[in-house]
Amino acid sequence: MNYFLYGEETYLLVQRQQEIIRGILGEDPDFSVLLYDCNQADFSLRNLLDDANTLPLFGEQKVIVLSNCSFVTAKGSISDADVALLTQYLKQPYDQTVLIFTLENGDIDRRKKVTKLLLDQCQSHSFERLKPWQLQNTAAQLIKAAKLKLTPQALQILNERLPGDLTTLHNEIEKLKNYPGELDANTIEVLIRKPLEENAFALVNALSAKDLKAVLNSYNSLLNNRDPSQLIALIASQFRVVFESLVLFERGYHPEQIASELNQNSYRIQKALEAGRNSSKERVLELLAALSRFDTQSKAGLMPKQLGFELFLIQATR
Repeated sequence: MNYFLYGEETYLLVQRQQEIIRGILGEDPDFSVLLYDCNQADFSLRNLLDDANTLPLFGEQKVIVLSNCSFVTAKGSISDADVALLTQYLKQPYDQTVLIFTLENGDIDRRKKVTKLLLDQCQSHSFERLKPWQLQNTAAQLIKAAKLKLTPQALQILNERLPGDLTTLHNEIEKLKNYPGELDANTIEVLIRKPLEENAFALVNALSAKDLKAVLNSYNSLLNNRDPSQLIALIASQFRVVFESLVLFERGYHPEQIASELNQNSYRIQKALEAGRNSSKERVLELLAALSRFDTQSKAGLMPKQLGFELFLIQATR
């Protein structure tokens, strides 16, 4: 049996991969696992399949993991010759070899011949990013399992700052487990960084309120060697959430209902509605349009990205 693991929730994907390997080779795989990476310049599918067709050196079976299988995405490519080789192998696999194909953080293109081949000939597992409420439940379970002692205010700050992916979530909880004694609000603020979104909403709030000083303070916190193009996408995303939240709020939706409707966590909706109180739907659309114009100009090379973005921020507060 060969496997095809793909999806955005990397933590679950890696966990499943390890379970498969342990199930085949036991707790100590030693040298019976071979790792290949499609992103390596010298990667050769023919070499991988040659390895797959040889006897394992240690034990009765071996596992070959091929990571970053970008050839199953719309933009990825693979030669017809390689597809033919892979088809031939998967239809008559070597009994003592198990192949695991993985793709993290990418969308597979089900129309492609090679994608259909993997889905048909391998046991496939998709790992979609957890929904906000699922992440919140997981965080609560991890906090309980870790037996963390938190003051009520510390717990509130922790819930606000916990990340949106399982890998980082587990790492942050593991870090807190090593702290002796009770965790108070100040300790959480030191140990757990503010999520990028929180700083982004601070900038959105300041822009909505036309507070230039607050805008520049938030901008400097966000910049931190980032490309202004990334900031444009981030801020535009926050403004879209603000706009959609305002529309639903005016229709009588409660914040929890808005979070469910937009598939966002409650904290992000809370921040969006706070930003909306300083603004209006018309103002948000106006800022989105201005962002779009600046983005077009910067991509066309009509102005330097950083200077142009700073001018946008200043003009937006007039």
